Amino acid sequence: MSFKESLGKLERSLDKEVWEKVSSIVTEMEESYESLEKKEYKNFKDATNRKSRIEEYETEIENLKTENQSLNNSGLNEKLEEITKERDSYKTEIDTWKETEAKANRDKFLSKYDSIKDHVDFEKAKNFFKLPEVKDEKMDWDSLENDAFKSNLSELEKMETLGHFQVGGSSPDANSKRSGQPKKSPADDYPSN
Repeated sequence: MSFKESLGKLERSLDKEVWEKVSSIVTEMEESYESLEKKEYKNFKDATNRKSRIEEYETEIENLKTENQSLNNSGLNEKLEEITKERDSYKTEIDTWKETEAKANRDKFLSKYDSIKDHVDFEKAKNFFKLPEVKDEKMDWDSLENDAFKSNLSELEKMETLGHFQVGGSSPDANSKRSGQPKKSPADDYPSN
């Protein structure tokens, strides 16, 4: 028996006088019941929709798992590992090349530095170099970065191209300018009349 049927039965069983006294309360109960019934129906409908969505998501998850498993079986993970190893190998080669290049720049500059440090032109040129501080009466070459050696080597090669630091001390033109002697002309070797 439904709620409304029960109320109808109650109304028929009561005297008219009693019914008039309680009818307003019964009407409120009926409205409350209808409101509650609508809410419950809405909640039921929402729950049904949620359940339907959950089932859709579960189906989608299963499909994705199956797809993922087929991708794993297709060798993509192996390909990714292969590419990663290849990349790491290239990185190692590049790092090794950089270390070799840095050591070569360092050794080449230090070798040239040893041959020019006492040269007459070095005092003027040393401001173009990045030189380390003296530590325990020696140059602290370990304190310089690799880029400093590369820069120093570049500057030194420019100076050598310009004729500085010639073998044997300096160029003949530089010697005559430093000694205050005029440059000797080839015509000076012939007697004058």
